[in-house]
Amino acid sequence: MVTSLAALLLTACDARQAVPACSKACGGGEGAGGAQVTGPECPLETSARPTVVDISVRDGLLVAVLSNGRVLCWGEDLTQQCGAVYFLKPWYAAAQACVLEAEVGFPMGVGRTWDDRVAVWGYERDNSAGDGTAEGPAFGEALSVPIPAQERVVSVVSGIPNLALTESGNLWIWGDVALVVGTANGESVQIDGPWLYPAPAPVFQVGEEGQCFVTVAGEVYCFGTNANGVLGLESPQAGQLEPVRIDVPDAQKVSESSDHA
Repeated sequence: MVTSLAALLLTACDARQAVPACSKACGGGEGAGGAQVTGPECPLETSARPTVVDISVRDGLLVAVLSNGRVLCWGEDLTQQCGAVYFLKPWYAAAQACVLEAEVGFPMGVGRTWDDRVAVWGYERDNSAGDGTAEGPAFGEALSVPIPAQERVVSVVSGIPNLALTESGNLWIWGDVALVVGTANGESVQIDGPWLYPAPAPVFQVGEEGQCFVTVAGEVYCFGTNANGVLGLESPQAGQLEPVRIDVPDAQKVSESSDHA
């Protein structure tokens, strides 16, 4: 599927160019959201024609990460994660630079960069930029999240909170964690910057919503709000920051939506 999508997206590109670049027909370089990425040269840029290496979809916005570290967006971009309100055809994103993986979420996009660090972009809400009390990234720019330098990031999740899983099995989270929702007095825990989450064992995999994870022992844990019964607690208004073990033995992977896991 990825191969066929790559061929479809890049049909209008000229593979004979020394440094691959799409024409306006397949990812325009100008106009709303089509700004070319600036900054240090990306080591992922090669003379080979780029292919699609990762895809993410969320609420009508689709992104495709190319092998040269660039990102194509199309669809409705309500929180300006790609640099405009909507794209009728694939356009280069304005902020993501030299990424291996990108996740569109709400409110910010999160990516794993070529050097296994973390970057965020888009509209900041609920401390989702991970930079404390400072302002989020400027429009059309990416902001590096200060995960400890010795930690090699292997995957990222975009949500509230945002998460980064490292090679050592550590789970770093930032952004407010909702504990009780759907009430006039909703409760949340404010996490200004990356915080090492107290998982009971090294983490193997994290769900799409960032509320549940699987440990290397095959155990599933969730945290945050129980509004839709995700924590398996009796009260729909229960919630907690501490991990709650879900009775699913020998799990290999957990998948989440907004209403269930």
